[in-house]
Amino acid sequence: MGTALSQTLSIHKAECPLPPIAVVFARTAGPAQLLLVCRVTSFYPRPIAVTWLRDGREVPPSPALSTGTVLPNADLTYQLRSTLLVSPRDGHSYACRVQHCSLG
Repeated sequence: MGTALSQTLSIHKAECPLPPIAVVFARTAGPAQLLLVCRVTSFYPRPIAVTWLRDGREVPPSPALSTGTVLPNADLTYQLRSTLLVSPRDGHSYACRVQHCSLG
């Protein structure tokens, strides 16, 4: 019976992608540093792209930018975390952009 339930769940998930939930917050990382965190969770299927934007333009790869690997959740969805280290007084606007098949 457990196998039939798993197969039904797998078929249902394949037909119905689940959109990601993104939460962005900041933490103090030092006297002149702010760590921006973009936590994306509850999405299915696994492929996803998360990028940071500074004033509407994509932030290029650098030591200040870190995106982890996609990890599974207990409910068969996935999660991902990306961080960006910035100066709190740099005068720029930042956004976390999430691209996933469920978002069109």
